[in-house]
Amino acid sequence: MKKITLSLLAVGLISTTAHAQAPATWSGFNAGLSLGAANYTSTWTDTGYDWFGGSLSYSNRKVVPSVHVGWDIQTGSVVYGAELEHTFVSSKRDVIYDTAINQTNPRVLIHNELKSVTTLRGRMGVTVGDGLVYATAGFAKASANHTFTNVTNVQDDYSTNNDHTGFVYGFGVEHRVNQLLSLRAEYQHTNFPEASAYNSPTGYYSVMEVGDNLSVFNFGASFHF
Repeated sequence: MKKITLSLLAVGLISTTAHAQAPATWSGFNAGLSLGAANYTSTWTDTGYDWFGGSLSYSNRKVVPSVHVGWDIQTGSVVYGAELEHTFVSSKRDVIYDTAINQTNPRVLIHNELKSVTTLRGRMGVTVGDGLVYATAGFAKASANHTFTNVTNVQDDYSTNNDHTGFVYGFGVEHRVNQLLSLRAEYQHTNFPEASAYNSPTGYYSVMEVGDNLSVFNFGASFHF
């Protein structure tokens, strides 16, 4: 009886060890969060050469959180799927601009704000042991607003909300800790087309345009179900 009991315990231990060492599948639903270092850049373009004659870019860096949900399918060593992510950017920058063409030292306040970015991306990669190396790309939607205010002449007050659909691409690595949890490091770059700035006092769109882009290097965790 003692030998039978020991034999059953040994079989159970071997079975448990084999199950623990079995590689986790990437197929299924996942959800998680990330924290990243972001660089937000706004570019104002004076296509009519009324102010600065060309383009001016302003950047702002900060730490941003994000949440994501996704669905993956694994076929052999290939993993592909889709992911929806929302990043809480809340990045603002105000700049005083003091020089303009054919103007007498006007002082202009340029305000740029990116509130958030939502992306819908596909991703595809290959497994390496318990890890996944992948590329990702898709569409992005921003919540951004901009103003260009001449503090000496309200007739030169321009504003726009950039709600254009942009494009996002990136790459990353992800490590499967166990069946439930994985950790990732990822880089994403998002670019949004330029939007025409609106002159509120005169009621027309000017030759002033502004575009946005965001680069984020983030670390995150995903829970798999």
